[in-house]
Parts: sequence; structure tokens; C-alpha cells
Amino acid sequence: MPPPGAANINPAPMAIAFGSSGVRGRLGVEITPAVIAALAQAVGEQSQGGMVIVGADCRRGREALLEAAVAGLAQGGARIERVERPLATPVLAHAVIRRGASFGINLTASHNSSEYQGFKLTGHWGGPALPDLTDRIAARAQALLDHPESPLTVAAQSTPLDPIPPYLEALRRLAPAQFQNRDLTFAPLYGVTQGIWDALARPLVRLHTLTSGRREDFGGAPPDPVEGRLRGVDPRGVQELWGCDGDGDRFGILSHGVWIPPDEIAALIVDAAMRGLIPPLKIEAGQAVARSIPSRGLLDRVCRHHGLSILETPVSFRHLAQAIAEGRAVLAVEESGGMAWSGFIPEKDGMFVLTLLLHLLAFGSLAQQVEELKERVGSVCRIGEKIPGFWEPEGASALLLELAAWGGEVVERDGVGVILPDGTMLHARPSGTEPVVRLYGVFPGAVIDAQRWSLWRSLIETTISPTV
Repeated sequence: MPPPGAANINPAPMAIAFGSSGVRGRLGVEITPAVIAALAQAVGEQSQGGMVIVGADCRRGREALLEAAVAGLAQGGARIERVERPLATPVLAHAVIRRGASFGINLTASHNSSEYQGFKLTGHWGGPALPDLTDRIAARAQALLDHPESPLTVAAQSTPLDPIPPYLEALRRLAPAQFQNRDLTFAPLYGVTQGIWDALARPLVRLHTLTSGRREDFGGAPPDPVEGRLRGVDPRGVQELWGCDGDGDRFGILSHGVWIPPDEIAALIVDAAMRGLIPPLKIEAGQAVARSIPSRGLLDRVCRHHGLSILETPVSFRHLAQAIAEGRAVLAVEESGGMAWSGFIPEKDGMFVLTLLLHLLAFGSLAQQVEELKERVGSVCRIGEKIPGFWEPEGASALLLELAAWGGEVVERDGVGVILPDGTMLHARPSGTEPVVRLYGVFPGAVIDAQRWSLWRSLIETTISPTV
């Protein structure tokens, strides 16, 4: 049996490989113009002369990497539409569908810190490219790097494209029609969503912004709208503070100083949609909501309450997006702040989620609405943490033996975990995008079992070797 998390074992020098969200690494080390050109050429060859849309977020190195991507695509025989404005991944997904492109490429490291860069690939269907394709692209790109066939000699011609106005037009159809007499603070975390989502929200609320403007270092912290980052943005605690990550596909919510985990926001949205409080969002009883294993919790209770089924997928939004695209789920939810709906795009989209939440401002604070929801369907508490390091297979194998003695169901999918008889779920998995191990805990009731969580954390620490 392969050890849980084998994909993130302490690594040898990096070969090209797609993780849970594209190819990612340190700028100038694992991610260089040569690597991007090779990946782009492989994508161009796969397109068989089709159109590929390419752009980049606002990170360091964007211009050189974008030039390399365009050159590689041209060498691979693709027709190229180039986005000059900093590009959000969901905007790219929308453009790929609207333009009938074969692929979309965004040069981004998403929520990772500023020393990282990356290569995200969107399939023709608007979701993340799937493993059977990305494996072929990675192998071809590696071969191009190991045994260069010829210098890049094809003239790199591209057509300019601005995909933001059509995306905004589509997003506005999901927004409230009337002004919401509420204060709202938006934190784009110096990323690409500024000038997009704030343009949508400004006519609808009394909008304030923090962390706006372009900063290549993202203000000295990762552009990830997790609890600690948002509290650092405004430690005083404004009424509603909503954020998006660096490339716009994740969201985070602080409501009146209360952090609301993304899966609980998803549960609130599903409940509101089923009660008719978000008119554009159509979800019907009997349909399925797709989620990953760590998203178990309040969302499950809401789905049972409204007669919706749960479709559990492996971790990585590409599996959730595939469920949307294939019609197996109406909504897809990821515990790290990703969500998609079959009526919009199959890619996760933080701006889409914030737009839906505008409908709920009329009913009071989001924090209070979540508490009222828990009173109706039953309370669940969630905790999450990231531990820097790499998963060691010997420790992970020993952990399985330890968990077997705990009772309950041992989970060996996407890492390792246990579901205990009282409904408590503890889970850990290696990240597919950075050298950390992610821990999750879901506890029935209104209080986190601190002793059990501490024990779980200590067990996981025995399986982790530190980063170099």
C-alpha cells in the first residue's frame, strides 16, 4: 500500500509535474522562462493549431514569463490570444468557454507567497486540465528541457484580448438588482481581483477597500484570505471584511470579527438558495453537491436538511470541476475557499462567491446568519492548520496503525484521517501546491475538543520532516 501523501514526500530536485493546481515553484529556481516555454510548447502541440488564451497575474517576473509562454505556444503551433492586464484564473476560465479556446494558461502561483510562480492550465471546458492530459504535457515539456530539439524560431504572433468586461457582465447577472444599504470592506490582498469585483460591488454597497494597489510582495505576506491574513489586514475588526486570493479563485470571510470557514459559507449559500434568498442561484432538491473529504461538516447537515445528496471527490478542485462539467453535481465546494456552480463556470471563483453573498447582506451579519443556520440544522465546529514540512512515508504508515486503535473509520484517501463514532472527523493531507501538511478537524456540537485536536496534531507532527 503506498503511504498516504506519497506525492509530497521530501523531494529530489524538481522534475516538471502538475500538482493539485498546475505547476508551481520558486521563481528563478523551479520556475524559469525555459520551463514556461517548454510547458507552453507542449500545450501548443496538444492544441493542434487551436486557440490558446494566455496571461499572467501581477507577480514578479510576469513579463519575461509571459513572453516565454507566447514563444512556446507559437513553437507548438497554437493560435494565441494574449491578455495584457493582470489575469484572474476564473476570468480566464470564462474566456476559454466564451471564446471556444482549446486551452487557457495563467502564469500564477495563486495564494502562495511572492517568491513563488506557476503555470495553471485551463481545459476547453473551463475547468482545470485533468491528469491524463497534464501527465502528457509534463512528460513532453520535460523531454524538451532534457533534449532540446531546436531553438524557439517561430515568430511569436498573438492577438490582444481583454476578457474582463464579458466576465463582469456575466457576474452582474448574479448580483442583487438594488443597492444594499450596508458597509462592506473588500481586501483583494494586492492581487488581480481589484478593479473587477470592487467595480461590481461599488454601486451595490457602501464599499471600502484595503490592500489595494499593485505590490509584487503582496504586502509581505501570502495573498491568501485565511483567518490570520484577514485579521492582519484590519485587526480592529470591521463589520464585514471579505477577501480574495492572488489570482481570484479563493475567498475568505471575516464577519464582525468572526472568521467563517469556507465550507460554512458554502453551507449558508446552499441553505439561502434553497429558501429562495439568492434568486439567481438555482439548486433543486435531489441534486448533488460535490465536496472534498475535508469539507465534511455543516455543509452535509444543510444538504440533508434540504434533500440534497453529497458527492465526495478526491482533493483538488479539478475533480470537483469535473463533477460540475459532467452534470454529476450542481455545486462544488473546497475547504480551502473554492466554490463553483453549474450555472456559471466549473472553475472555482472567489468573486462569484462574494457576489452571491451580497444578496445576504440584507438579512444582517453573515456571522449571525451562520449561527442561526446552526440552530436550525445542528452545530458543527471546524478547525484547520498548516504545518510546514514534508510527509515522511515511514511515519505515515505507523500513523495508520495508531488510528486503527482509535475506533471508527480510518480514512486513507487524500492523506489520512479517522471518522470517530461521535461524528468527529480528523484528517491530514500534504498540500499539492506548497511544502506544508494541512490538518483538519470537524467536531459535532458548539465546542472544539481541544484535547483531541492537540493529540491529533502531535501524531501528525511525528510524520513530518522539516523544510530545508
